[in-house]
Amino acid sequence: MPAEPAPHPAAVRCAVAASTAERIEEAIEEAAASATAVLGERADVVVAFVSGAYGAAIRPALEGLADVTGVPATLGVTAESILAGATEYEGSAVVAIWMARLPAARIVPFAIAHAQTPDGGMFVGWPPEHHPARRDGGPAGGGWPDNAGVILLADPFSFPVDAFIRRMEE
Repeated sequence: MPAEPAPHPAAVRCAVAASTAERIEEAIEEAAASATAVLGERADVVVAFVSGAYGAAIRPALEGLADVTGVPATLGVTAESILAGATEYEGSAVVAIWMARLPAARIVPFAIAHAQTPDGGMFVGWPPEHHPARRDGGPAGGGWPDNAGVILLADPFSFPVDAFIRRMEE
């Protein structure tokens, strides 16, 4: 049987793995190691999906995610249900790690919050070079490249997703 051709070096590649280890730190390490093995190379971005079953241990564990994965561009989010591969996890302790290799991409992690002001709501936390109200003579719309994309991980009960999408369209 002929060997499969090696993936093109500029190809986008993704991998996901999950762990149901009892301790969140162990689950993160196990899922990250498995996803890295599947990806077969260093990832450019990592997203951890963590079930709420880990409780108060979630925040400190996610704060060390970049140290565990070795990838500076990391995101972490809690979820009620988690889908990893062909398995759906619901109501149990689980960590799923999704990794992607995005050759030639420039990854800029940022956290957006919605704040109320006397003039209405506004989004705060934009990366300085992409702030929509940029006043340094940069391009309108904050200087986003034409091919830019955003991965939004939001709580639909506390974050106005529709308003954020409208703002991004502007």
